[in-house]
Amino acid sequence: MSAVFGSNTTRFLPPGLVGLKEIGARYFKHFAFTNRSIHKEVLRLTLLCELFGDTEVASAIDEVMRTGHVGGEYVEFVLRQKRGLVPNATPLRLGNDELDALSLSAPNLARYDDECAARMTRDPGPLPANADGENA
Repeated sequence: MSAVFGSNTTRFLPPGLVGLKEIGARYFKHFAFTNRSIHKEVLRLTLLCELFGDTEVASAIDEVMRTGHVGGEYVEFVLRQKRGLVPNATPLRLGNDELDALSLSAPNLARYDDECAARMTRDPGPLPANADGENA
């Protein structure tokens, strides 16, 4: 691959996947030989990088490729099931200091429970008996 693309193969990675470095370039080299959508795979891996971080995703990709597979679903399986990771997205930065400094507490969703409780489906009561005297 280096003979074709030169030594810096990461320049061909999409912006959201540059953090995967050489492993990302190798991954897409192998993925290109499948009949699956590269666009969808880029979206899947970008989301995984945003949720779990580039280092964790690159490590999971390496593990998946060692088994001879490629695919975002395999990478996600390794991250969530085998390693037990949970998404830890970094806070969104908007580039405006005033907006970036805003911090809101988690909303109290219990008030919605109270509002919905009055509208819940009610128990219709026992089933009517059929002609044989048994419940339908």
